[in-house]
Amino acid sequence: MKKWILACCILSFALTSYAQTPTINKFYRQNKFKEGVRNISLPGWLIRLGSRIAKNKVEDDPEAVEALKLARKVRKMRLLVTEEGNPIKQQKIDKMMRNVRKKDKFEDLIYVRDESTEVNMLIRTNGSGDMIKNLLILVNDEEEFVFLSLKTKLGIQEINKLLRSLEDEVELDIEVPIPDPEPEEILAEEPQV
Repeated sequence: MKKWILACCILSFALTSYAQTPTINKFYRQNKFKEGVRNISLPGWLIRLGSRIAKNKVEDDPEAVEALKLARKVRKMRLLVTEEGNPIKQQKIDKMMRNVRKKDKFEDLIYVRDESTEVNMLIRTNGSGDMIKNLLILVNDEEEFVFLSLKTKLGIQEINKLLRSLEDEVELDIEVPIPDPEPEEILAEEPQV
């Protein structure tokens, strides 16, 4: 009986190593032990356990409760963080992004650029497009880099709800330039004698 339980445990750990896409797995393995890089990989059961414990502490905050509901749908998380200089070359990041889009069929959900900081959020959906299988978030700066990869069972509507709540908290200062009218339009508007 002990051998059977041990075999099941080994098999479950082996299967969780393939929870992400091959491109994400390769990028994570190549960069997780570099100097200045902090990494963590958490299985979904641990995230679900933590969200249940945290739920009792944040019952007064409805946004935190909603975030914990989303956290329960994460099946695996990988995180790489660098501070005070990024030892990961920009060419490797760009190559990983190309491969994720082309080979792994990720789609851009959000792209934001502010001076030297870029934030990318990419998703990979199931065949019907109503469920998110993978979520990849990259924050890239000259000094810092954050790589967050999640294997999930999130619905598209749940992500939309989260994005709408974030939109209310973040002020967007976007000016849309108004084009000058064409010279022919100005002539047409003038009264003719």
